[in-house]
Amino acid sequence: MAAFRKRGNKWEYRASYKDPFTQEYKVKSKGGFSTKKEAQMAAADVEKQIAEGLETNEGSISLSFYLNNWLVEYKKETVRKNTYELHERNVRNHILPYFKNISLVDVKPIMYQKFLNHLTNQDYSKRTVDYPWDYVQRHGKSPRSRQIEKESLPRCNDLQS
Repeated sequence: MAAFRKRGNKWEYRASYKDPFTQEYKVKSKGGFSTKKEAQMAAADVEKQIAEGLETNEGSISLSFYLNNWLVEYKKETVRKNTYELHERNVRNHILPYFKNISLVDVKPIMYQKFLNHLTNQDYSKRTVDYPWDYVQRHGKSPRSRQIEKESLPRCNDLQS
């Protein structure tokens, strides 16, 4: 449940929740809304994200953690062993060495295009170059990754490989 208050002539919401991992209570707040209704709508979106289990501190999630989690949670039991090993090997050998310790929210379209260019310049086949992009596209099975993809990642047909 969110609380609202007026600060000057702007509105702010404060949504409290219990972190499922640390069991600590946390507060997510944002201000600068012109009307109370705008603040209520933004608070409703945040509360929905919290209810769906989305990360509320998404800035601290690394691409490495996210992709490794995606492999285990979404791929390990849904694809054949050889396919899983191919996914794991491509994430380990291509994506993670290039992006290192970058946060998930910091991956921008131009960075990914540079990554594809990097693979192409190393004379990898088109299939090898396309595979890592497919992972980023397909890992959109989780709500947070769909949001990231909508906000920052380009579609396959936008990229030049």
